[in-house]
Amino acid sequence: MYIHTTDIDTLRKILAGDRKLHTLKQLAELYPDTEGSVEYKYNSTERKKDTLKALYELAVANGKQTDAVFFTKDRWVPEYGDVLIAKDFKPRAVSENKRWTTIPDEYLRKNKAVSLRNATIYVPDDIAAEIQEQFPDVKGIQPYTKGTLDIPRVTALTRVAAGIVNSPKLLKSASTGDELAAEILADNPKAVLVGSVGLGIDNNSSDHDIMIPTNTELGKKRLLNRLLKKYPDLQITRQDDRKTTFTGDIDNSEFNIALVPRDLAEPFISSYQQAKEYLDAHEAKRRRIKAIKRFLNKLPVRAPYKVYKKYVDHDLGISKNYF
Repeated sequence: MYIHTTDIDTLRKILAGDRKLHTLKQLAELYPDTEGSVEYKYNSTERKKDTLKALYELAVANGKQTDAVFFTKDRWVPEYGDVLIAKDFKPRAVSENKRWTTIPDEYLRKNKAVSLRNATIYVPDDIAAEIQEQFPDVKGIQPYTKGTLDIPRVTALTRVAAGIVNSPKLLKSASTGDELAAEILADNPKAVLVGSVGLGIDNNSSDHDIMIPTNTELGKKRLLNRLLKKYPDLQITRQDDRKTTFTGDIDNSEFNIALVPRDLAEPFISSYQQAKEYLDAHEAKRRRIKAIKRFLNKLPVRAPYKVYKKYVDHDLGISKNYF
């Protein structure tokens, strides 16, 4: 049994809507101005309230996975609420979370909404009758008395223990991302690892940004089809005459891959390589940039971090060749 824990207000919104559990990315598209609360950082349990659109953007900027519905196996998380949505899935319909997490036995349903059909919805008995009266056609509502539910709880102590047990996943996720980047670069000799990771100024939760120059429209289409076939979790996020960009989670590492006409790509790659050579010769500056980014990344607002990133690109001479 896989359980998604939520609160009563969220349950009401789900039942009044399409009666599906959505990924944060989907929610931001469907209900951008609706308020919500999420753990918005990949390596933190810190929660924040804001509109779903703002929370999605914040989660993406902080390396949080946004393309999955999260479940726990045979247990629930009281701090998320007192409503339990329990479902059984076919084999391989959900997968174990391979990233670091403080939730034990956490599983994901990626890139798909989850219908409440055939789900058992455990609702506290002091509110269950009201929910049943408000939504009489909803099947599977199961009242329960608080403190008597015979399903294990995820406590603060078990979260700490799970965080320790899962700590090797932090290193594994980073190394997996680096290995996949190396694989993509090896398959595409013209490709260049750019962005913060390529410059060595990432904050350990940065995406892997890869740019691949293209010579012809036909060559670009062939390359695009080959990459999407090999990495089906990638999704096209921009496609015009300047560049084709696709983004996605590959084995729990975020990737942004851009196919760019050679006449636009070469000036950018040249300025990027000059910036990398400069940082290689000035390691103290590289460490200072990383330290400032780590500090700004912990602030509750994103604006200072974004402004500093733009300043770094300008200071290193990269932004002059933006396109």
